[in-house]
Amino acid sequence: MFYSLKWLQQQVQSLQQTIQQQTELKKQQEDEAIQSQIKTFSADPKNIHFEAVKAEMAALLKSGIAKDLADAYDRAVYANPHTRSTLLQAQTQSAEEKQVADKKAKADAAKKAGSSIKGAPGMAALKNGQIVQKDLRSELRAQFAAHRDG
Repeated sequence: MFYSLKWLQQQVQSLQQTIQQQTELKKQQEDEAIQSQIKTFSADPKNIHFEAVKAEMAALLKSGIAKDLADAYDRAVYANPHTRSTLLQAQTQSAEEKQVADKKAKADAAKKAGSSIKGAPGMAALKNGQIVQKDLRSELRAQFAAHRDG
């Protein structure tokens, strides 16, 4: 069975169009997935400097220096002098707040431990199963009287 040259050319052209359409569809789907990832990443509150560093991120991703969006973001934020200083200030403030919280927790624990002792200062003695409070003067008189009588 012989096919005409024209028919073969039409078949090849049809296959080429199908391949091109599939390639374009795949590229469009990949682009949409990437745009969705970027939108989700930029909306995350921990990525507050995204708008300031997105151009640097793109360059890092295109060059292959960064492996993903998070890596590109971290590198770009640190490379940008303005965002780096903001980041370092936030880290310093966070460390200071943690130190203050730790000191407060230790002070509260010490205060709680110190306040677990109950009762008034002074001397107490048991007499017939009951606690009798004595001051120093009364105790000295009682001891002196016991030695004098004894």
